[in-house]
Amino acid sequence: MTRPLQRLGDGNDNIDLSLLQSTLRSRTPQSPVELGHVPNAPSVNVHLPRRTSSFGVVSFVLGILAFLFCWIPFIGVLSIPLGALGLLLAILGFFVALSRRGAGIAYPIAGALMCGFALVVAVNALMGMSNALHGIRPSEARPNRAKWTPATQEVEQGDVQVRVVSASVGIIPLQGGFSSSVPESSESYLKVVLEVSNLSQNKKVDFTTWMGRDFSLAHDYASIRDEHGNVYKRIDFGLGTRAQGQFEQGSIYPAKSVADVLVFQPPVSDAEHLYLELPAGNFGGEGLLRFQIGGDMCVSLKQSTGGAPHRTSRPNVRRNLEQVSPQPVGPICESVRRGDVQVSVIFASIGTVQLIGTSAGTEVESGGIYLRILVEVANLGKHDPLDVLTWNKGGASLRDDRGKTSSTHAFSPRLSLKGGMERKSLEPGAKIVDTLVFERPPRDVERLILELDGGNCGRGAESFRFEIPAGAIRR
Repeated sequence: MTRPLQRLGDGNDNIDLSLLQSTLRSRTPQSPVELGHVPNAPSVNVHLPRRTSSFGVVSFVLGILAFLFCWIPFIGVLSIPLGALGLLLAILGFFVALSRRGAGIAYPIAGALMCGFALVVAVNALMGMSNALHGIRPSEARPNRAKWTPATQEVEQGDVQVRVVSASVGIIPLQGGFSSSVPESSESYLKVVLEVSNLSQNKKVDFTTWMGRDFSLAHDYASIRDEHGNVYKRIDFGLGTRAQGQFEQGSIYPAKSVADVLVFQPPVSDAEHLYLELPAGNFGGEGLLRFQIGGDMCVSLKQSTGGAPHRTSRPNVRRNLEQVSPQPVGPICESVRRGDVQVSVIFASIGTVQLIGTSAGTEVESGGIYLRILVEVANLGKHDPLDVLTWNKGGASLRDDRGKTSSTHAFSPRLSLKGGMERKSLEPGAKIVDTLVFERPPRDVERLILELDGGNCGRGAESFRFEIPAGAIRR
């Protein structure tokens, strides 16, 4: 029920409205005020600072220390416990940061990356030192127990064939690094050139150099020793710098080949044989490939190092010619004469190609296997000189007995062929040799057809055609 309002006013029953309103307001219940709050006070937003993860900060500091130590030989072993502890703290700091809605998550992530990288480098270095310290001892007769393939023969496993192209001691041309010119090693080392071929017709092969990768936990590198038990270390020229011609890593497509260059310490002068082991896992195989480098190859190594060979047998000159530095030995097919110009194919071989750096003049080696053909041009005239332009930059074509045609291979403008020529004026009775480089032909071809434009030697539309039997190509 509504309580009746008391009459306010004078005797004429007039109501004082202002007094009535104030009375009503005083009877209206007000909202309760919380303790510590002031009615109608302005509101202020206070942002508390985001908390960082103590575990993450410690892991980041440990990661920095491990990263600094991991590059130092022997001392780098300290990076393993530092990196492991830092990685554990980074994991704990990561979960703590997630519980705080991501507050301070950057430190655990950075610490985990630093510690993980330092661990990989330190463990890889430790494995390398372990393999070096526990190498083959002279008392172990493993070369006598194992089956070793002579370096003059190929080794096949599955669809992959490997052979030793050459072995020599000398200055090593380098590539990569920060030098704009073609660098070279400051000392002489043992260089072994290998050819890796994919014999499959429809499958590619993934291959990694036997010099070993910069960061790897696997035993993916070659090892070499002599009959005296001397183990020769691989030579590392620094991060990003490697020997010219080294394949590094990639795929070998069907019926293709690549060259791999291995560099070791030079052998002692009394070494008669070298034993080279190659992990087959570098091309997806199993076990080890073993080569015995000896005989004529060891004779050439001793001659290059200045040691006196103890062998009494006569070196096989022809084998040295094929394995070390092939040179022209005479026409391998019938010469062709057009007027006063006679052209002969005097040499053909499959292997790496020697190149010259145009800036520094340093001799380097190609990174692949190619067909090299030497052509001799003779001016048989008696009065007029003959202008000859190289066929390696145009005017030459090669066709196999299957009908596949290829042109000469073009290298980098910074490199030129060793023994090649650009343009030459031949006096009457003079001769000159031109070097042509083609892609390697298939293994099962029986003959190659080489055609040279006559315009390169002043014979206009005439051409020179040669049939090169596959048996005349040195491999």
